[in-house]
Amino acid sequence: MAENNAIFIENTYHFEAPTAVVWRAFSNTALLGELNGEAGYRAQNELQSDGSVIRRARGDKFGPFVTEWVEDLGEWVAERYARSHRIVTIGMFESATLEAELKETAAGSSLTVRLNMVPRGFIGWVGKTFGIAKAAMTKVLQNAESLVTAEIAKPNSDQDGYSYLHYQAPALQPDAQLRLTAITQELKEIEKQPGLSERLVNYLSRAPEVFLERIRPIPLAREWQQETADVIDICLAATSLGLMTLRWEVLCPRCQNDQTGSANLAELPTSVHCGTCNIDYDRDFSANVELLFAPADWLRPMDDAATCLMGPDSVPHIKVQRHVPAGGMLSVDPPLKAGGYRVRTAEAGSERSYDWDGSEPFPTVLLRADGEFELLPGRSAEIELRNENALARTFVIEELGWRADALTGDKAIASTAFRRYCPEQLLSPGDDVRIENIVFLFTDLKGSTSLYESIGDTAAYNLVRDHFVYLTELVDRYEGTLVKTMGDAVMAVFANPANAVEAAIMAQSGVGDFNAGRNDQGMILKIGLHQGACIAVTNDRVLDYFGSTVNLSSRLENTSHGGDIVLSAALAADAAVQQVIKKNAQFKASPENIEVKGIEGTIAIVRLTA
Repeated sequence: MAENNAIFIENTYHFEAPTAVVWRAFSNTALLGELNGEAGYRAQNELQSDGSVIRRARGDKFGPFVTEWVEDLGEWVAERYARSHRIVTIGMFESATLEAELKETAAGSSLTVRLNMVPRGFIGWVGKTFGIAKAAMTKVLQNAESLVTAEIAKPNSDQDGYSYLHYQAPALQPDAQLRLTAITQELKEIEKQPGLSERLVNYLSRAPEVFLERIRPIPLAREWQQETADVIDICLAATSLGLMTLRWEVLCPRCQNDQTGSANLAELPTSVHCGTCNIDYDRDFSANVELLFAPADWLRPMDDAATCLMGPDSVPHIKVQRHVPAGGMLSVDPPLKAGGYRVRTAEAGSERSYDWDGSEPFPTVLLRADGEFELLPGRSAEIELRNENALARTFVIEELGWRADALTGDKAIASTAFRRYCPEQLLSPGDDVRIENIVFLFTDLKGSTSLYESIGDTAAYNLVRDHFVYLTELVDRYEGTLVKTMGDAVMAVFANPANAVEAAIMAQSGVGDFNAGRNDQGMILKIGLHQGACIAVTNDRVLDYFGSTVNLSSRLENTSHGGDIVLSAALAADAAVQQVIKKNAQFKASPENIEVKGIEGTIAIVRLTA
């Protein structure tokens, strides 16, 4: 309900589109702010005595109407509800509240938006009396409606998904245009997928800034319907040519926001404090280190100020964020899909993870008086949030699958393109990072110790050189990285287990063609693979890997008879790997228990033999 002196606007819009599409557009408040021409602002988190966090912000928000304000972290329920409230300390208004409700209808969805602004003093009275403020706010809502309409039309548009409201990116100066043309030509010469470099250049040149501040190549590949590896490759290549910049971010494990970051691995901190969640946390390359991209400053300088910090679109993994008073209860109904979830509070405190199968009601979320979470059997399609704590708390329900869309540190440094295009990206001396899971592939030539004596130095050298080229191409094709060669042996890493095994099978399958027509004896290839944890370090100016997983992988290769592939049982048990083995039926899989030099007891393996 609006206050007596308030400016109150309420509009309901009807769209022939599902709530998911309308929500995707309307929740992107940062994009809406940019399209409205709003100036960016900066905010500082302030921890309150009750453990909550507020943001104190300053900027030319809404022109002269609001210049300094305090806001909380916002509230929303995905595809259902959103609310933001600002207490204005300097400006024409005392407060501003935006509330939106989204409902499914027979024809699609309806969106009701309410804006309530309380004027301050004489200037506020003038703004209200002459309709200046109401006209400005009405325009904002009209632009929001247009943004939703553009999102609905996007699948049938030829505007590549980022041309909204006739948005025009800043024009390039002639010298910048010449530089862009030259780089585009260079990218065309190295792109794996024809047309991908032009699409990237077009995106960097024309898209609204909010899309370009934190470019995530994996979701971008999905939007463009391109292979993920190809988009990662082109982003890294563009970075090496000066078209893009990269940034490593260390994400908070609770709110997933970046608290600190660096343009180089050597400067990445090992421990971080999150001011929003009020917690300290460690760097984890497999969990919370993400590699992101942005346009170079000469092409599109990015303003580090934001047009909105509260939009749900900036944290799409958070499906529910709602305030619940002490002793209170609230029901929410987000359209969740089966999968892993975590319940927590926006404030520092406990958390609980839950793997929901989607068949039973989602659990009731209870925050007990002692501050611990308890998940009780759900009673309906709505989710109950119950707060028995003595303090009001902001309940959060978030998906845990966000990491699948993140180019995490372990995936990045295991990429061939990363090694090729970013050789300067090294850990600082003495620093090491733990990688939770990666696949190691070791190869060697059978009989390599007598090779030079049996066929002569020149022939042996040529054979070894050619086999390195052969293996390098295969490792690259299956999105792995050749880390190093050791004599006649090769060490490669893969982030994807199925790709590693596919590369090994293709390597053995192609030996006959490799040997055909050679004047030397040809090669007999030995291959071993294993997956697990390790540490990454800078060794002799390159990124290298060490640990028991590496050692066992190497020793499994030693147990190969030649022409076969030795997989650790743990790797062979991977569901995706089993599909690869099944697909390549020419290789018979035989489980064995073998003894490995330097390791006590027996090791379970699966040997693939053609």
